[in-house]
Amino acid sequence: YSAVAPEIMIPKPFISVEKIKAEVPGEETYTVKIASNRKVNRIELFADRSIDFTQFRANGREAGNLQPGKSDLHVFKNRWSDRLLTYYAANQDT
Repeated sequence: YSAVAPEIMIPKPFISVEKIKAEVPGEETYTVKIASNRKVNRIELFADRSIDFTQFRANGREAGNLQPGKSDLHVFKNRWSDRLLTYYAANQDT
């Protein structure tokens, strides 16, 4: 069975993207801040898997290789998925 669902307005999040002067010539550095304007349980961040990051930090933390010394696969380099991270929002923090 199906029925037409009511249309509801969902407030868009505040997203700030700031380009920072790169420390390495030819590389681009950005700071991204996402602030939800409603109660959320999680935020998922995606980027095309063809994009490799030389460095990627979330809330000051950086992930390493999945199997150090055994594999070149890294969460943010040489990725197998478009999903970069899943952030479980606690206290509605940005």
